[in-house]
Amino acid sequence: MGFLFVLFALVGCGGGGGGGSSSGGGGVSTGDDLGPSQFTVAQRGAAMDRVAAKYDELGGNPATAMPALAEYMRTQPEFADAEVNDDTVVAHFKDGRPFLFLDNFRSDVGNTIPADLPSAKSVAPIPGKVPALVLQLGIEDTQHHTPFRTQIAEILSKKGYSVTDSSVIEVDALKAAPPMGVFYIHTHGAEVWFRDRFDSREYAIWTNTLVNDENELKYEDDIRNGRLIYTRSKNNPHPDPNYHGLYCITSRFVAAYLSMAPRGVAYINACNSASTMSSLMQQAFRSKGAGLYIGHDGKTTPFGYETAAYFFDRLLGGNIAEKPTPAGRPFKVDEVWAKLQQKKHTGETVNYLTDPVTQASVVKIDYGTTMLAPNIKFLRFFYNDYMGIATDLPVGADDVKVTIDGQEFPYQWQNGLIMVKLNSNTKGDVMLEVNGKVSNKRPITSYKGDVIYEQMLVPGVEGPKLTITYHLHLRCDAYAVRNELDGPLSDQDKSFYAAMDSTASYVFSGSVTGATWSGSGTFPYYDHATAGNTFGSGGLVETSHNRIRLMADFFEPVATISGNGGSIQQVYAPAVGGYEFNDNLPVPGRENVRRGWYLELDDNLNIKPRSYEGYLAGVVAQRVHWSGIQANPPLNPDMEY
Repeated sequence: MGFLFVLFALVGCGGGGGGGSSSGGGGVSTGDDLGPSQFTVAQRGAAMDRVAAKYDELGGNPATAMPALAEYMRTQPEFADAEVNDDTVVAHFKDGRPFLFLDNFRSDVGNTIPADLPSAKSVAPIPGKVPALVLQLGIEDTQHHTPFRTQIAEILSKKGYSVTDSSVIEVDALKAAPPMGVFYIHTHGAEVWFRDRFDSREYAIWTNTLVNDENELKYEDDIRNGRLIYTRSKNNPHPDPNYHGLYCITSRFVAAYLSMAPRGVAYINACNSASTMSSLMQQAFRSKGAGLYIGHDGKTTPFGYETAAYFFDRLLGGNIAEKPTPAGRPFKVDEVWAKLQQKKHTGETVNYLTDPVTQASVVKIDYGTTMLAPNIKFLRFFYNDYMGIATDLPVGADDVKVTIDGQEFPYQWQNGLIMVKLNSNTKGDVMLEVNGKVSNKRPITSYKGDVIYEQMLVPGVEGPKLTITYHLHLRCDAYAVRNELDGPLSDQDKSFYAAMDSTASYVFSGSVTGATWSGSGTFPYYDHATAGNTFGSGGLVETSHNRIRLMADFFEPVATISGNGGSIQQVYAPAVGGYEFNDNLPVPGRENVRRGWYLELDDNLNIKPRSYEGYLAGVVAQRVHWSGIQANPPLNPDMEY
């Protein structure tokens, strides 16, 4: 069996060093084909086992044991050479096959999530539209931090990905993987070079697939063409008694077998996965469709796991890893990255993009991906029952599905908002979906009730009055907004129009000193009250004060005033004083509405009942009252901001 001869040098998760050609030296060959193997798998495995046992005998401290181990290996009949490179011994069997022994991963540092150590397993995908592969090397020194990986899988599944979550990395599973929206792998990584005419450089990622007779035959072509290479580490507990060595995949494997969904994310949580040593791996993922590549520019420790979990959580609005209070919506890549630059590891002085032990950095290589899930920042409500959805999706995106309370609605883009025409009874959770990936929910809260306004027609006299009954349907975004990742909540500060099924009617009544007021009618609803017997209404939610500013205005109802001398008709406008606020608050699109009252909300977003008197020049000018009005749907205590 022939193999392409490679020298595996580890940098970060191992060491780094030079390549170059070699000839002679105990049978080490050169060229593009190593020729037939001179050892059986059993013979090669026995040699690797002796090396691991000797390392334990030497005390297992890489700083002192590795030089002695290399010297020992040079005395063994199977090996042609051995040299120390950082916390790694790089050697070659006498038939040219490279052998790498390492002990460089600090599993005793980093923050943990308490959990029992799981057994290695591969889990079937959860149904969904966009596949995601979440993998972790099934070797003991990487498994103590498995809960971070399972958090990532849970976050992706929650947001509509079809997730394969596995605590082992298998060559066959990688070959069979569909185009992935997310490829996350937590493993060891290393620089590789081939002793060919070009001294070709490569980067390799560990798998759990064992070197054995069956796999040597199955993967012969992959080994000969540099897609798979050999490796081994210290004596870690392993579920398979036949464990002697493992295969690594290279960028050539990625180019041959893996593919990404458009603008997918490749997150390689391994040493030097985003350094210059891994440039071919980065290029391979980009050529296969990745829009974002993330890795490390040096050695990693378990501190990198919580960074990865936090990254996916905030990017997708998972609210699982370091759950914010209150829960959060999805944010953009750049916003999450900026927060990672600020956020400190617990008990450490460095940020989440720096390893406190090795000082290596997490690196983002952006090829155009800005989001992993759609989001809804807030909702706006316009005249004629139009709703605008504020989102970070690219303006004009045409692959968006809009649902309200589970029903799909058509939409169009306008002024940077997704505009939807609502029905009179539309309410409930608004959601966006793009290629199976779902946004946070943002409810349309509906209030239906009457507000009764009474205006005294003769100053200081209780008799004659104008009574306006507003039958209001207020549809609004009753929740605060969060403009900064993990930041405080604030008011939306965008006013809304009442729904088009809102109505208003008026009645004149009462008398004084022989004069009687009469007349009644209805007001047409316009986007603002204007000349000609009309009314307008809207509001502004002030979550910081737990209230809604109700704005209601009318214009020019006509009364008949009758007395002994006959009757006349009189046009009336609202009293200019006595309203609860008078601050030129703008209504979208037209004039200012200067008059209104505060609708106080209880802790469940319901409008509290209230009676109010307004005064002008020391006398009662108006009265207004309303009964309690229920929020529909009720308060969502798990709202994602």
